[in-house]
Amino acid sequence: MAAMPHIDLLELPYFTGIDIGDLVSLIDAMKPRQFAAGECLIVEGAAQYPPLYIITKGLIDITQINPEAPKGPPCLLAQHEGPTLIGEVELFLARSPISTVRAITQVSTFVLERDVFAALREQKHPALLPFLFHVAQVACARLVHSDQMVVRALGGHDEPALAPRP
Repeated sequence: MAAMPHIDLLELPYFTGIDIGDLVSLIDAMKPRQFAAGECLIVEGAAQYPPLYIITKGLIDITQINPEAPKGPPCLLAQHEGPTLIGEVELFLARSPISTVRAITQVSTFVLERDVFAALREQKHPALLPFLFHVAQVACARLVHSDQMVVRALGGHDEPALAPRP
């Protein structure tokens, strides 16, 4: 049976359409973790890959160092309020963090550690694929939002950059 704090996860859209028995074993693999206001969940460029965080409550900001002014203040990319998730880019691309994520308020999360994720993937856990589909939807929605921000910043008039061919 899932530990009581995990009840928060059952209501989130990331778990819809998953068999309850499979869902309980997936949720049991996630550990609750609290972050105080000002504490970093993820640090840009850190050597270790971050876990996937499911934020149930709280407000975070996402910043990135400006390569044109690396000594200056980081650029604010977004603010998100729970429920949401972060760390999906690093999870899918198996890379070090591309941004810093900091708690603005107290933040309640559930953590899917990379080694636990790898074990679930190795076992072909039946809840993992539908869960990852929902994670991918979040990533795609963020990509659409980022594209819209770029268009606004460019005024919609610049020539598109050509993507490198494979």
